[in-house]
Parts: sequence; structure tokens; C-alpha cells
Amino acid sequence: MGLIHRKMGNFKKALQFYEDTLEVQQKSLLPGNPAFIVTYGKLAILLMEDLHDCQRAIEYAEKAFKLAEQIYPPKHPEIEKRRQYLEQLKSKR
Repeated sequence: MGLIHRKMGNFKKALQFYEDTLEVQQKSLLPGNPAFIVTYGKLAILLMEDLHDCQRAIEYAEKAFKLAEQIYPPKHPEIEKRRQYLEQLKSKR
């Protein structure tokens, strides 16, 4: 639903959906579940690209990166993907 709202230009509704998703995940999933990485990443993209909130985008991108480092082996492509996006966001500050 978040992606649909985002594509329709309803960025605040998309943000609410992703935040609600994160809340449900925190209540129902174990810490360290890869689903958190996806949700953090979607929040970071929405916040940066559509809502132009660089600081909050960086916060979520950092969460995604740190969690990826914790749950994946050192050379896993997900870690590099999250590192690159985080660096990209930081360069736009």
C-alpha cells in the first residue's frame, strides 16, 4: 500500500503506511528480522526523494545498514547496497 500511495503522489499517506508497518513489525517480529531492513529502506527513500527530509532519511538508512551488518555475512551484497545508499544520502546533506 505504501508503494501505491507513493506512486499516486500521496506521500504523507505512504509515510503513514510505512510507519504503521514498522510498528506492526516491532510488535510481531523478532529483532534482527530482514523485513526491518526493507521497511527502513523504503522509509529512507520516501523521506529523501519525495518529502525532502534528509536527516530522517539518513536515520532510517543508518538503521537499515547497521541491521544488515548484524545479520548478514561481511561480504553480503545487501550490506554494500545499504552502505552505498547511506553514503549517497550523506553526500546530499
